[in-house]
Amino acid sequence: MFSRSKVLCLCIVFSIAPALLSQTASTPGCTVEENYYHCNQAAFLATLNETRTIAFESRPFDQATTNSLGKLVRTLNKTAVTNSGDLTLVLIKSQAEGIFFGPSDRQLASLLVYSGNPQKKRLIWIETFKGEPDLVWPIVVFDIIRQFKTNLP
Repeated sequence: MFSRSKVLCLCIVFSIAPALLSQTASTPGCTVEENYYHCNQAAFLATLNETRTIAFESRPFDQATTNSLGKLVRTLNKTAVTNSGDLTLVLIKSQAEGIFFGPSDRQLASLLVYSGNPQKKRLIWIETFKGEPDLVWPIVVFDIIRQFKTNLP
């Protein structure tokens, strides 16, 4: 029937197989789970390291914000492009809702990072910034960019 070496070999294979099957290739991208984005940081960092060009925009458009994003791209040692790059950064100002009273943090901005060509962009990272609703926009821009750079190794 089975020799001892074959039984031992089968035991090892069956004990290792589940771990090997559960490991999937890490793909950059974000998924939404219970209304929260979950992004693969290791895959994002690998994609960022391979990136040569980055396009950027701010919503709503603001020249000072656009200048700050261009400076961020240069500090990442990437080439800033206007139309489409390997990555696209989009800085979005959150809409104020409701009545604000007392100290409480609100989401003020989101920095979205997309990968892929313009027709098929894929969200691979999202950085959100929370703070007091009365913070002026230039300070929010400065803080979210600083937070983004701090989260990079």
